[in-house]
Amino acid sequence: DVQFSESFLFPNIPLDLLKNIPAGILIDSIKSDQSKCLLSIYFRPSSIKNGLNYSMIVSGIKDECGNVMKDQSLKFGFYLPVKSDLLINEVLFNPYPDGSDFVEIYNNRGHEVDLSGLCLATRDEKNVLIQVSPIAAVQRYLPADSYLALTKSREGIVRFYSLKGEETLLQMEKFPSLVDQSGCVVLLNQNKEILDEMIYDDKMHHPFITETEGISLERQSISSSSLRKDNWHSAAKSVGFATPGYKNSAIEKADSTDQWVRIDPVVFSPNGDGINDNLNIYINTVQPGWLLNITILNYAGMVIRKLANNFTTGTSDVITWNGLTADSQNVNPGIYVLQISIFERTGKIQAARFACVLTDHL
Repeated sequence: DVQFSESFLFPNIPLDLLKNIPAGILIDSIKSDQSKCLLSIYFRPSSIKNGLNYSMIVSGIKDECGNVMKDQSLKFGFYLPVKSDLLINEVLFNPYPDGSDFVEIYNNRGHEVDLSGLCLATRDEKNVLIQVSPIAAVQRYLPADSYLALTKSREGIVRFYSLKGEETLLQMEKFPSLVDQSGCVVLLNQNKEILDEMIYDDKMHHPFITETEGISLERQSISSSSLRKDNWHSAAKSVGFATPGYKNSAIEKADSTDQWVRIDPVVFSPNGDGINDNLNIYINTVQPGWLLNITILNYAGMVIRKLANNFTTGTSDVITWNGLTADSQNVNPGIYVLQISIFERTGKIQAARFACVLTDHL
């Protein structure tokens, strides 16, 4: 299916619209639906090979005023995804008021996949699939190693969370209703076979989080099953409690002997000249969900600011100090001490102290 932004004139000989048709591709028929501004091209199944991508040119399309559209390259093909080709990677099931649920999927296949024909669904109390909802009515390709957040309301997402690009969020015509406390999400291919399934529960959130509204559950490892509860973790506060359409804050990291905290630059000048205006504190942990505390003291030991207070981390975070107190007052130039500690629910604690220098000019 080819979607247009306005009505178009359908020629007497529809095949004239298509150019550079690949050898061996047989077109069965071409139809138009003017009410939906939709052009449908039907191929003979035997001429389209599963897993191959093709392209041709749509040429000579005119609107009702006779204006001719520029030639457009049309990608097409047929691929039936199988289990683990596409994965459920993040789920927000208890949104803020005026917010919206979302389910993020990840393309684990290695090449782009057409999402038209795929569906999201849930299950009822008898484990029967319900609310089977098509993801895309027309062609929509998801590139390899990329993410896409699916939702019923784009506005309900962009109001509360950051996006990496408009193409990372797709508003579905119909979206399954997700129960706030517990439920499941099922991803299906064109034959309604299960590609991935995730069972969620509000208790899967970090135990130190008392209010889970607006916080998503993120998958930690693509190599571990979606059905493992320990493969899911609350999104970090440092990313705004959700990462719709991009890499998770709670993604699995290999063990590392790298220093867990560092600061840069040691000498900074928050004077707005664009040169080392901020002090950056880099926190790196193997596992997400540590609680971070950062206290800034002057050289006499007086607390100047609590920069982080039980701040839930991902696996890689950057906390910035702009040289202001908590009530947005400038501090005096001088030497300041940073007390930094992280701890997890098992009781493990790591702590460090750093000195930095705030100056007027560099």
